[in-house]
Amino acid sequence: MDGPRVVLETQAAAPPGASLSCEVEGTSLPFKVKVSGCKRGDGSAAGAFRIEGRFVDLTRERRAALESMTHGGSS
Repeated sequence: MDGPRVVLETQAAAPPGASLSCEVEGTSLPFKVKVSGCKRGDGSAAGAFRIEGRFVDLTRERRAALESMTHGGSS
């Protein structure tokens, strides 16, 4: 996460311009991402594709919750 931008590692590809409904694994915290680019990943188990995009309609509270879940509270 970097401001309004986000990078996701996924098992599925998504075309630029697509809107994705996402959720942090193991939580019920949904968010939406507008895809700006998608590339095949490095082959690691974490994800076959690297999707870059921006958050859509993400409140400050939800952003803070996502940051604490994904970065252990540091940004």
